[in-house]
Amino acid sequence: MKKKLALLPLAVLILASCDRTPATDPRTLTFTGVGVVTNFAPSKDYSLTIPGDTSKSVVGTLKADKSVSVSITADAVSKLSFSSSQTFYNNLKASNCDVSKLQIVNVEYVNLSAFDFSTSSGNSSYAEMSTETPNSDGTITTKRTNFYYSKGEGSIKGLVSCENTVVGNYNMVLKPGWNEVSRTNTYNPTTKTSSATTFDVISQKNSYSGQWRAFSRQ
Repeated sequence: MKKKLALLPLAVLILASCDRTPATDPRTLTFTGVGVVTNFAPSKDYSLTIPGDTSKSVVGTLKADKSVSVSITADAVSKLSFSSSQTFYNNLKASNCDVSKLQIVNVEYVNLSAFDFSTSSGNSSYAEMSTETPNSDGTITTKRTNFYYSKGEGSIKGLVSCENTVVGNYNMVLKPGWNEVSRTNTYNPTTKTSSATTFDVISQKNSYSGQWRAFSRQ
């Protein structure tokens, strides 16, 4: 006599496969950033825009109480001008920088490093996601947080040396969607010298909560 097939495990497998939720495409996610400006006292609320965005669409607010909030949809990002790791490499080379130790895998991206605003007196200014930490040896470490929106997978890895600037040390592997990148360097006010600036991808993340600092572009 032939044995009957065990149908129950098969039915369970079919139900389990039907119950799976499709993964969210990271390229569709909205970026949000919040925090408090630590080095500037706004006299009123200021609208924030993305540098280079010719439409000047408002994406956030720096309030009089020093709080910051921004929100950028994937649709808004798609309307911005994209750069690429290949263009980045070509521009460095055209500027006579030493790129012999730099390797790239080409990908298109938008780099959000700051947000523009105009003060009550009309000064062109910007707010960035950054911290400044005094060290016990008298040096000062600055950490700036950038968010790269990438169309796909790519990378920028290695050292770049340009005349009259500090060395850049890149360790950036970009994935589709938002990538949190840390830009860190240490400055010595006694010798007036700076360490290499390191660029590291921290995580694939679409939000920021922390300190902000504001500066004039003039």
